[in-house]
Amino acid sequence: MLAIAIFALYYRHLAGAWRGIYVVSAVLALYLNVFVAVVQSFLKVPMLNSLAPTQAEPPFIVAQSAVLLIFIALGILAFRSFHPRTDGPALASAELDQLEGEHGYEQGLNCTPQGSARDAHGLGAEARRDIAER
Repeated sequence: MLAIAIFALYYRHLAGAWRGIYVVSAVLALYLNVFVAVVQSFLKVPMLNSLAPTQAEPPFIVAQSAVLLIFIALGILAFRSFHPRTDGPALASAELDQLEGEHGYEQGLNCTPQGSARDAHGLGAEARRDIAER
């Protein structure tokens, strides 16, 4: 799960559908960790173990169901509220490469053809205007 989230974040830069894939895989990975934590709690904590020694009793099922419902709600909330940013970082790397190519930027250098400064995302004034116009 985390491999998918890492791929979506670092290689696809959360562009397009990768934003949703990132959110779902990250929430699912966290849910699986909490699921295991609840199982371990019922195995190791004497009071919980006495309530559900085989993890088939109602207290265990209720606890796992509550965790599942909480993560479903948090996952839906995260999916709906995690919108792309419009100030540059959420742009796909291919789009950034295209903008750099249109303006003659050399890849890997932090300068523009005219020597003007780039912003924090490596974009010069012309590229920022192009993005704002789109």
